[in-house]
Order: sequence, then C-alpha cells, then structure tokens
Amino acid sequence: MHPATVGSSIFGQLWKNQYNKLEVWYAKPLVFTRAKGKQLVFTASNMNYIRTLDAVTGALIVERLVQPPFLQSDIGCGDLPNFIGIVGTPVIDPTTDTAYFFSKGYKGGASSGGMPNGKIVHFGFVGWC
Repeated sequence: MHPATVGSSIFGQLWKNQYNKLEVWYAKPLVFTRAKGKQLVFTASNMNYIRTLDAVTGALIVERLVQPPFLQSDIGCGDLPNFIGIVGTPVIDPTTDTAYFFSKGYKGGASSGGMPNGKIVHFGFVGWC
C-alpha cells in the first residue's frame, strides 16, 4: 500500500467482531475474492470454528464448528492455552473454492479424554453467496 493511502482518512479499521471468550486466532485470516467479485474473509480458530465474513461489512456469512477442540489440559503443554484446534493458516484452492486446514480434536468426535488424534478436513465455499 502506498504511504499516502495508509496515512489518509480513508484507511482504518472497518469492523470488529467478538465471538467466544477463550477463542484465539493463531491462523492468519485469509481474504478471498470469489468469481462474482465479492471479497470474503475466512477465519479459523483454536476452538475449531471456521467462519466466512463479508470483507467490507464484517457480517457473518457462514459459521461451522468442525469438531470439538482438543483440550490443552489433556497433554499439559503450556505453549497454547485452553484449546488446540486449528492453529495453522489454511490454504484456499481458488479453482475449487475449497479451504484446506488441519483441525486437532479427538477420535470419534469426543470432546475430551483419550489419545491425541489429528483429523484433516476441508470446507468449500460453493453456494455460500
């Protein structure tokens, strides 16, 4: 961006959303422009929520809990507090409108206990707007 744009009155925070109290976003949000020209923001959180928002207004377009997140207390690792769900930045395939990411949870969709188990899932944009 040009420094004159960043320093002008047209540049600034457009919107701010709040979700769950202990929800954290280690994964970077992705801005995606659909073929129809609408800009979307795709987010993925430590609580395994994925959301698609309108990039201009911040309005929620769709939200999904992929699976209950892995509890940090089950492994005792202090690097990430509370929940270890989606912590890596997703990748979007623009030819298929599909987002790929790693979601940490429990075998069989349990919400606690057991052994650590990874699950790879994908979630498409097709038909959302």
